[in-house]
Amino acid sequence: MPLLIVPLAILLALFIALLLTPVSLWMRYRSGRARRRLQPWVVTANSWMLLMSAVMFLGSAWVIGHWVEGASGHAALGLVAGLPLGVLGLVTSHFETTAKGVHVTPNRWLVLVLTLLVAARIGWGLWRLVLAWRESGTLEASMWNDQANLFAVGGVLLGYYVAWGWGLRRKLRQR
Repeated sequence: MPLLIVPLAILLALFIALLLTPVSLWMRYRSGRARRRLQPWVVTANSWMLLMSAVMFLGSAWVIGHWVEGASGHAALGLVAGLPLGVLGLVTSHFETTAKGVHVTPNRWLVLVLTLLVAARIGWGLWRLVLAWRESGTLEASMWNDQANLFAVGGVLLGYYVAWGWGLRRKLRQR
């Protein structure tokens, strides 16, 4: 009986995580479009850390590319596609300078598009999981070879935030 508790607890945790995913995405959208005060040292540190993250992301995609065909190419293309989105987000955001500092309100439509991109990727991954399970009754290793687009979505998001972070840094220096 005690051995049955561990698998049931794991299944319960996965079920709860699956149920809370839409709530998590909604909260991410709400916080992504919120007005926030920019602190120069935080923006600078974030910009450099995002740049390091992009380098590590491309490096890990190259390593994983030995097992998942096209991972590094999808990661690079996603990163390049995300950069103009970050610039677009910066151009369409609302900046205001007050006595307390500089505040930014990101474009809600672009935040919505990026949130829906993440939701679509999660849904597509779950759909592929269900199809693989139906076809063979098990999860085969060949299913993982079809996951290179995960790197593309990650690259788009990371590219967006790299451009956004460095653009914020530049705007703060101009003010």
